Amino acid sequence: MVFRARLRPARRALFRVLGVRDDCARPYRSGRRYLGDERDQRRYPALAVHAGLSRHHAVLRRAGRARGLRWQEPGAIAMICGGTLYVLGMFVVTMVFNVPLNDQLAATDPASAAAAPVWARYLTDWTFWNHVRTVTSFAATALFIAAIAAR
Repeated sequence: MVFRARLRPARRALFRVLGVRDDCARPYRSGRRYLGDERDQRRYPALAVHAGLSRHHAVLRRAGRARGLRWQEPGAIAMICGGTLYVLGMFVVTMVFNVPLNDQLAATDPASAAAAPVWARYLTDWTFWNHVRTVTSFAATALFIAAIAAR
């Protein structure tokens, strides 16, 4: 606890320099701001890009599968695994885990006493699933690079 208290002024100074607000202590305002960003992403091209990339990787997976019928061809297995990993790790995780968490947070009244535990759970769960998406995307990228390099 003492160590944390000593870091607090440095953290606030860093946030001030970066122009980031430190709203972790005020979960209601932070949750509202985050939901505003989420609504903007749903309205704007971010969702179209996200869905488009998933479709693109599904097509790459299918192309790799077609080549994979000849397993001896270089890069076929990496292409199949990369496409599968991206679609499952990015699109499916988003739709199955992250979107319901966003909807639950949006349905919570920020002024109620129940909002703080919902926000705390949201931060831990959403961060975990976001890390899963990040790692699977990097792994899929590595597999696609391996498939291209093998040709």
